[in-house]
Amino acid sequence: MGESMRTWLGASLVMIAVWSVTGLVTGGLGYPWFVWPVGVWGALEVLSWAGERHRERS
Repeated sequence: MGESMRTWLGASLVMIAVWSVTGLVTGGLGYPWFVWPVGVWGALEVLSWAGERHRERS
C-alpha cells in the first residue's frame, strides 16, 4: 500500500470517527457527510493507481 493510500485511509477513519462521535453526542447520526470527501479522494486515488499501472505496461 502506497503512502498516499495510507494517508487517505487515515484521513477517512478520522472523518468517520468525527461523524460517529458527533452523532453519539447529539443523539443522532444525521447525514453522513464524510462520504463526499472520502469518496472523491478515493476515486482520485483509484484513477492515480490506474494511471501508474498503465504507464508501467507501456
